[in-house]
Amino acid sequence: MRKRMLVSLSLAFLTFSSSAAIPPEAREMQKKFDAFRPPPEQLRVYQLDWAPSLQTAEKRAAKEHRPILLLVVLNSYGNLFTGHC
Repeated sequence: MRKRMLVSLSLAFLTFSSSAAIPPEAREMQKKFDAFRPPPEQLRVYQLDWAPSLQTAEKRAAKEHRPILLLVVLNSYGNLFTGHC
């Protein structure tokens, strides 16, 4: 029920918010940002996609031609999968 209500509210918000309400200065700034930002294929190295094991990470890194960031949590309450380190 909550999920349905949230989806309905989101759709209503999207319906009432139009691009005509965006000031021209904001559109111009967005154009400048889009022209300056590197394309997604050049930004792949900055995406951190967690893998459950080093073996999985090695396979994905080889397949996607990406490096591996190994994060080791040494404290007793850290949890890598919830982001609490």
